[in-house]
Amino acid sequence: MLVHCGSRGYGQQIFKALDYEIGLTDEKLTHYMTNHDNALKWAGRNRIAVVEKLILWLGFNIQAGQQPLLELPHNYIEKVENSYIHRKGAVSSKSEIVILPGSRGSLTYLLKPAENTEISLNSLSHGAGRKWARSLCFSRIKNLYDRDSIRTTSLKSKVICHDTNLLFQEAPEAYKNIKQVLDALIEHNLVSVVATLKPLITFKC
Repeated sequence: MLVHCGSRGYGQQIFKALDYEIGLTDEKLTHYMTNHDNALKWAGRNRIAVVEKLILWLGFNIQAGQQPLLELPHNYIEKVENSYIHRKGAVSSKSEIVILPGSRGSLTYLLKPAENTEISLNSLSHGAGRKWARSLCFSRIKNLYDRDSIRTTSLKSKVICHDTNLLFQEAPEAYKNIKQVLDALIEHNLVSVVATLKPLITFKC
């Protein structure tokens, strides 16, 4: 099960609370990073909560204390010696395995980072990113789908979502080509492919 969920606005609140006119003093930086780390923990708890609810809904039992196989935040700050790296839409290459997630209509890839990824500041792409703004999706593809076809994909997977607007906002056409991102990572000798994952069910909320 692959879960993509963040801090649900908590991180944005922390960011907006900064006073950029005054600047970031050492004290403010320490305070910001404490809040930043709390937002990462909150996002992690959100993902676990999603997994637990879906497992229970499917009728399986949950064992106490289970932890995710991979935990890969992709919008956070990491202190590296005397510098800070802000990974926006990128994951750290220090993990043994990283995920390059596709949309609900494309494959997801498990990748092994190369031994030396300093050329990319030890960072790797996380997904392909959006091609269209959410506000444009419905008008651009409304004629391509009907009520039922928007809930299936070209990979024969099912999409469960009760929000019609969200169904169109997250349509495969709204995202860039994940294969092009993968090819670029391989071309620059940053990763090797360990496995490909095909979506069976996509649950959007």
